[in-house]
Amino acid sequence: MRLLSLTVRNFRGFGSSAVTVGLDADLVLMFGPNGFSKTSFAEAIEWLFYGTTRRRKRGETYSKSEYDGCFANVHGGIPVEVSARVRTTGGVERTVMRRIPDARADHISETFIDGAAASFATLGLAGIEAPHPVVAQHDLQSFIHSRPKERRDLISAALGLEEITALKTSLDGARRAFTLTPPPSVTDARAKLQPLAAVLATFPETRDLGQRWQKATVEIRAEDVADLVKAGQRLAASAANDIGPLLEDLRARRKQLSRAVFDATKLTPQADIPGAISRTTVEADGVQKACDTLATNIAKSVSVAAAAYATALLQFWEQGLKLSPDGENCPMCEEPTLIAEKRATLETRLKAARDHLSVSKQVVADRDAALTALTRATQAMEHAGITSLAQEDRSTLQTLLARNSESLAAFLIAHDDLKATTDQATSASSTLRSFLAGLPDRLADATIAPDVVAHSRDAPERFLTAVSTLKTAFERYAAVWTMFEPLLTAEISSTKAVTEIDTVGKALKAQPEIKALDCYEAVAGASRGLMQRVEAFLQQKQTSLLATRGAEIKAVYDQLNPGAQVTFQTMEPGHEQLQLHASSFGVRMSAAANLSECQLNCLGLSFWIVRALTPGSPFGFVLLDDPVQSMDDGHCEAFIGTVIPVLCDTHKKQVIVLSHEQKLIDRVRNLNKARDMVVYHFDNYEITGPSVTQQVNLAVMLAEVKGLAKGNEANRSEAVDKLRKVGEQFIRELHVKALGQPAPAQYDNAKPSELLDLFRQIHGTLPDEHDRLKDTFDFSALAHHKSVGYAVPVTTNIAPHINRLETLMKKYKLIL
Repeated sequence: MRLLSLTVRNFRGFGSSAVTVGLDADLVLMFGPNGFSKTSFAEAIEWLFYGTTRRRKRGETYSKSEYDGCFANVHGGIPVEVSARVRTTGGVERTVMRRIPDARADHISETFIDGAAASFATLGLAGIEAPHPVVAQHDLQSFIHSRPKERRDLISAALGLEEITALKTSLDGARRAFTLTPPPSVTDARAKLQPLAAVLATFPETRDLGQRWQKATVEIRAEDVADLVKAGQRLAASAANDIGPLLEDLRARRKQLSRAVFDATKLTPQADIPGAISRTTVEADGVQKACDTLATNIAKSVSVAAAAYATALLQFWEQGLKLSPDGENCPMCEEPTLIAEKRATLETRLKAARDHLSVSKQVVADRDAALTALTRATQAMEHAGITSLAQEDRSTLQTLLARNSESLAAFLIAHDDLKATTDQATSASSTLRSFLAGLPDRLADATIAPDVVAHSRDAPERFLTAVSTLKTAFERYAAVWTMFEPLLTAEISSTKAVTEIDTVGKALKAQPEIKALDCYEAVAGASRGLMQRVEAFLQQKQTSLLATRGAEIKAVYDQLNPGAQVTFQTMEPGHEQLQLHASSFGVRMSAAANLSECQLNCLGLSFWIVRALTPGSPFGFVLLDDPVQSMDDGHCEAFIGTVIPVLCDTHKKQVIVLSHEQKLIDRVRNLNKARDMVVYHFDNYEITGPSVTQQVNLAVMLAEVKGLAKGNEANRSEAVDKLRKVGEQFIRELHVKALGQPAPAQYDNAKPSELLDLFRQIHGTLPDEHDRLKDTFDFSALAHHKSVGYAVPVTTNIAPHINRLETLMKKYKLIL
């Protein structure tokens, strides 16, 4: 496939002005300063055929978010598309195009052939990762300075082993996921077996098993069940070989031993008894303060209500209304004085008194604060307490401590005292809570208001007294427990055999879990074996292919480094890696660590060129973007004089070279004048994209200016601008003709005034010619065109400058 032309729109550095560049030549040279979108041009071709670029694929491994949307031009034009006119095998010309339908998702693109949606695979562009025809400047050393495995994968792709490498990567990823995130049944099985490992590790029969089960992965072996059976037989004094009968024997033995077992945790006080007591004290003080405030405000509320009418009088009215619910006779005088109006008045007074007592906001708020404080105090008591002994527990303790009956008796006294005081404190707390909860209803009943005041002081006082007694009981119990606990522990320690029996029994019952882990490890082992076979096959294929392709890479490298004694030697594949070897006067060394920057760039360029030359590649072109980075003149000359001709003549490739060094482009052009060649210059870069101008010979350039000078105002304006460019090109080509080499690098982007200085240095030029050239440059200067009052020159004003340049060109035999 040969490139005939390329059109780029809204892709990376190319903006909304669609740029079409003709490429139908054996050698295409493109020069432009850095930042003028040469790399965007190269990546446009890469993206067209691959749907992505190597730079983006590599960048996304570090930060996907940074590279999202990087294909679309930053100024947001649409559509984002790249199209090329190509000539396929048999001379058939087709137009291929890739377009991004939504710039917000630029990883999704559509392909078209001759305007119709179609896959490029129909043109033979399938499985094209190995023969990558675009040699990008940022990729030259990418495979050198990378992790050995990444280098291996990249080389494998270049050798056409991408599918087997992808298979290995997929297998490795699946195996890692299977290992790092096992199925829930495996996780549950490990959680069930691991707690048993410490005890099992103490048995002679299961010592190795216990050590393996303590690992995070719980390693299972075929002999594990048999070892557990042996341990169970010893502990139960059983001859049973089957698991069922053995478990029955273990249960019988456990019953014998468990008669002496006791759980001491229910009696163990808090580790920080002083802290628990202190917290209880603080919370009880809070209850006292809250209740004192509440009692004070209740008394105030009741006294205010009684200020209007005496409490006794309110009680009298309320009782009288109850005694005469419907009639008018007064219960006191038995006269019909309790008329409806009087009845309503008395009920209003009673309701006002009730409402005053029950809706006092301050009383309600104080009541809520007291309830909160009481809850905190109750929680503190419960936290500091212990679980009381049941009758069965007492019997067990009497059995365990038969030889220490006095100590047990002292402990039980302290325990029972704590239990009694805890019950008293709990009862007092319940009484106080009940009072606080029913306070609004009590205050609403004027007949019992005085009792509410008294009770608001009595109930908290009873609670506080109970808490004080409880604290004393706490302290006494903690002191007794300190002496009693060692005696109890000593007796319980004799029940170790129960724990051992329980552990073996649980392990023997865990047959499903053992089988699940055994199956899991079998799958993991099989995957490791498959990985090893794939790796061995991959290394074998790499070794075989590198014997030929590696020699090709070295051949290109040697073309760039003729006669060097410090040179690249070979590539050596290994397990999950690929080593690059160099040699210094015959002594092997690491290429990545020892070769110079220039030599490493030569190695990188050699690798990518050989990759572009992959046998069977559908591409008939090779694009080289800034290929001579960090190379001195000797290496550049080797690239120009040897590598490019080999690509063109031996491999019959269409070669496209992009560079920011005009010296390089001029040298390639001068050495290849006999070839079918086209030269472009990235002249300018604006928001709409770069200006790409074809560089033709001076005669054609001059003829174009002559034609424009005869046109309308717009044409004449363009003629004046191109007149300057013709003058600049005249000086550059005169330098090449006179000295046999391009102008020095400092003149690559020189101003007209600097090129005039260069003109003076060329042997044979005259001062008068310099002055006439300066006059032409001044006439066509951009700054002059933009001055106030400037008018585009007419044809008769432009013609003398055209004639002047034509005369100079003919004098120095640059045109006929």
